[in-house]
Amino acid sequence: MATGNKNSTIIPQTLRQKVWNYIRRNRNFVIGNVMAITGIKYGNLRDMLKTYELAGYIEAISKSKPLTSNRYTLIKCTGVRVPIHDKRKELLYDPNLDIEVEIKRTPSILKILSFMDKSPISKEEINKSTMLAHATNVKCYAKLKELNMITRISPIQKNSNGHVLFNVDLTEIEEFKKKVANREIDIKAIF
Repeated sequence: MATGNKNSTIIPQTLRQKVWNYIRRNRNFVIGNVMAITGIKYGNLRDMLKTYELAGYIEAISKSKPLTSNRYTLIKCTGVRVPIHDKRKELLYDPNLDIEVEIKRTPSILKILSFMDKSPISKEEINKSTMLAHATNVKCYAKLKELNMITRISPIQKNSNGHVLFNVDLTEIEEFKKKVANREIDIKAIF
């Protein structure tokens, strides 16, 4: 019979708890294996892993296609109970430590801008560094083009790997990042 002591109570084996158990046992893991063993759907697992990554519990080792072959490593194992994400507050509650960890999301556009440090550059160079989804990259590049921060070189030029190069307005990008940091620009309203 449970006494109320956290360490002596039976832990319900929810789907998220099963994922946490697998991650703890296999500190280096592949998304596809987690899905196969636990039965969790890709979208739910992706959201769970993204939260753990932002909270500093796991780290991506490699991200590639197919997405189910993405590899991660557990860097912060705090105990047997699954940490719980409170989406409204953007916090991760860790019942093992009885603490809340703030989830700090960097908007995708700022991730892309942080790797635009030279001109000309190819989108493939940036994509490799940001490890964002293809659809996210396409949307961000379209907005950057609309804001005149990037332009295709005419006539078209390619790098040694055969990727199309584009010019980056480095001054405009730095100004944009400063305005976002100073909250002069609402990034969510733009993207």
